[in-house]
Amino acid sequence: MPAPVLHLGATVMCMHGGQALPAAPFPRVLVSAQPVVTLQDAELAYGLHPLLDRANLTVLDGERIGLIGRNGTGKSSLLSAIAGTIALDDGEIKRRDGLAITFVEQEPVLPAASTLRESLAMRGHLERI
Repeated sequence: MPAPVLHLGATVMCMHGGQALPAAPFPRVLVSAQPVVTLQDAELAYGLHPLLDRANLTVLDGERIGLIGRNGTGKSSLLSAIAGTIALDDGEIKRRDGLAITFVEQEPVLPAASTLRESLAMRGHLERI
């Protein structure tokens, strides 16, 4: 079974010009799982360019998500807001108590290591990935 793509409710979503657009219906995989991260009415813009326009998102425990969208539609900004490295202009982000988020930038500076996995583990201060 393929991993779900970013979805709100039971709909697959694609980022497009500051809007989350439905692409196709997609059933929830884990209906009894607890939320890990929830965005409510999230708004984020750079100048006059909206990236998130009252976006809502719930990521449940055990879910895998993917973000699809053209360059500049807010994929990295959404992840940065979830990780707490940038603030939303409006709306709310709820994270599960005790949640640790490790974020690798699009162009990270990674420490030298014998493998990429080892370098990422060192960068994120993780015992293992």
